Amino acid sequence: AYPGEVRPEYVTPAVVKLLAEFCANRTISIGTQAATDRLIAAAGRGHTAAAVEEAAALLADAGFIPIIDYLFGMPGETREDRSAQLAQMARLIARARVRVQGHYFMPLPDTPWMGIAPVEPEREYLEELRRYTRGGRLQGDWEEQRLQAHRMAAWQREWLAAPAR
Repeated sequence: AYPGEVRPEYVTPAVVKLLAEFCANRTISIGTQAATDRLIAAAGRGHTAAAVEEAAALLADAGFIPIIDYLFGMPGETREDRSAQLAQMARLIARARVRVQGHYFMPLPDTPWMGIAPVEPEREYLEELRRYTRGGRLQGDWEEQRLQAHRMAAWQREWLAAPAR
């Protein structure tokens, strides 16, 4: 079944009870993008890192399979942000039913981050993500997106710098 999607700040015991009663779907995606309040705010998400963990716990305890969506390489991302993300992923993955969906930041046209290249993380961080991928706990095409994102940002910068046509 296609996963339902929820914002983490809207997952309450009452909402989970309704989902359990009226939804046949057992997978629920929680879009977080990051694991630090600073990056979550920079992305304009309107929730906290703690809300993600609370939502995942409520959903998992009710028998759902929470799928946590992360972006890797976000503008402004630091080593500390990546450490916090790996720590949050480890806590969430330790819950038997939680899965992680990884995406690499891609600068989308006509957004405030158009033309901005993704942050390139440390080799050790990428290896940890690959370990989760090999273990089946991290899904998604994040590695291919990582390669495409740099090309996309470079093309956008050229396009933005070109004289008006």
